Amino acid sequence: MNISVTHCAVFFFTGCFLPISYAGDSLCTPKETVFFSCKIKATEKLLSVCGKLNETFEASKPVANKDHYLQYRFGRVGNIELTFPEMKSGSLDKFEVTHDYRQTAGTTTYELSFAISNYVYRVYATNYPVSEGGNPIFDTFGGVHISKKAKRGEDLMCDDTPVNLIPDIELHIHD
Repeated sequence: MNISVTHCAVFFFTGCFLPISYAGDSLCTPKETVFFSCKIKATEKLLSVCGKLNETFEASKPVANKDHYLQYRFGRVGNIELTFPEMKSGSLDKFEVTHDYRQTAGTTTYELSFAISNYVYRVYATNYPVSEGGNPIFDTFGGVHISKKAKRGEDLMCDDTPVNLIPDIELHIHD
């Protein structure tokens, strides 16, 4: 479901900027890919990772493109509180993707992490097996863990199953 919401800011009390349209339940624009998005529990705020990446590439040789970018966004439609990085150019170098498979539990966790000053942000999604009528299926939970270096931190969990395309980012992020 796509919900189009437009906003207009007054410019010198005489006009407005171009309207911004958001895609679905995210802070991404309709021309961006929603790599991760969810509503945060007990709030009206959204967490989204938006961007543009090459859709066709050889896994061993991802194509670098000056138009490729990722941005983490947090807030409400029309009132984004945090965008990281602010500039789209060179943004892929600011992120790291990791994944962890736990065979005993059958879970896989993907994390997209970045740092702002002394804070580390880890957007995560964990797929875990559940049984429905004897058939194994997978469910996902996620959110963002924010910690100040060397301190415990805070978990902002998704209210429901997040949109999760973090695995698609992994091939584009270079260590």
